[in-house]
Amino acid sequence: MAPTSVQHCCFGKKILIYKLNANTALFFSKASQDPRIFSGDSSVEILSSEPLLRGPEFQSALSGLDNIPLPPQFRAEVEQDLLQGDHRTLYRLNGPTVLVLTFPHGETRHFVISESGVLLEKDDYWLKFFSFIVKHSNGYRLNASINEQDIITSEEDFVWCYDTANFSHFLVDALAPLAFFSKKFPDLKKQPIPQFSRTPSWQDEYMQVFGEKRFYLPSEGALGQAAFVVFRPKSLMLAVITSTLSRTLAIREFVRDRWGNSEPIFGVDRFPIYLTRNDHRAARVRNSKEIQGLVADLGGFTVDPSKLNSQQKLELFNLPGIFIAEGSGTMNVCVFSNSNARLIALTDPEVLKQESFIRGGWPYVHSLSNRMDCLLGKDTQILPGSPLASSIFDLQELNSLIELRC
Repeated sequence: MAPTSVQHCCFGKKILIYKLNANTALFFSKASQDPRIFSGDSSVEILSSEPLLRGPEFQSALSGLDNIPLPPQFRAEVEQDLLQGDHRTLYRLNGPTVLVLTFPHGETRHFVISESGVLLEKDDYWLKFFSFIVKHSNGYRLNASINEQDIITSEEDFVWCYDTANFSHFLVDALAPLAFFSKKFPDLKKQPIPQFSRTPSWQDEYMQVFGEKRFYLPSEGALGQAAFVVFRPKSLMLAVITSTLSRTLAIREFVRDRWGNSEPIFGVDRFPIYLTRNDHRAARVRNSKEIQGLVADLGGFTVDPSKLNSQQKLELFNLPGIFIAEGSGTMNVCVFSNSNARLIALTDPEVLKQESFIRGGWPYVHSLSNRMDCLLGKDTQILPGSPLASSIFDLQELNSLIELRC
């Protein structure tokens, strides 16, 4: 297939643009991140692989599951997420294919496929949510109609850190594995990172650690429509840590190495700190003003973590606080807080009924589960145009939990 044009020059590198006929399908035989799958596969090199050690953080997370009001049918699955055989592996993929789906609102989803046809995914659970992925007896077919964006190929070597505007996914899923292996392989910091969407400016302070930062390859469909891009670099360094708990611990270590690690403040009473949001998800807590009033009456204060840089967050979460938060606020506590912090998670009870949230939500708080309480909301109402719901949180129950943790 001959290139039709040469575009997208950055750092002196040339990107070749190839035309693809509509309805072109990509095929992969399995979904895996298990190093054993790639034994004898010349397209995949395993540069480093080691099992995860079961340290005290693992035992604390396991014992803390009692603090999470999980339905019985999901309790076993959450335990399995902690107990499964995990590993940390650095792959070099030679001649891989990266299929990038850009949703109408600009968010991207990436599918990294080895040259031999293995999709580098932890499992295939999430694949059922994409209508263009069709399961066959011997694998999966991605029926992706490629338009003018075509196939982008490069004879350069890249390192993978997928772009996302989501705070939790960026830190724990995208950055943590790369940050972990960059300590062992410093040259990873010098390689370009392919980027397919505009990322928020708050990510810059994290990405400054990496030399050439991001190599922007636009992936934009027509207004209101999804778009596909296929990216084929010469090679792609892909860091994998399969355990969500271990990725959380890795990013905790990264932020402390980068911005310092203050000693926890002991010997004083804890006080409440309410973490608010400045985006649409703030509507999930309908009595937020009343919660702010309660917190102030108890000698605490309210803060929006999104207005703080990482150094300021470490200083905030070093306080002897009882942090009250919903959503990404809980992730801030997991990443930046010290061992003396406590968390009250404002929880929409509807999410406890969703398998996708059990798989994709609760694992992110494992590192803090033995120091947290969940307060379930009441009078739950689905937000217009959203799968999320809003709730009212009982102030008397909240006050009782604060007193318990003081």
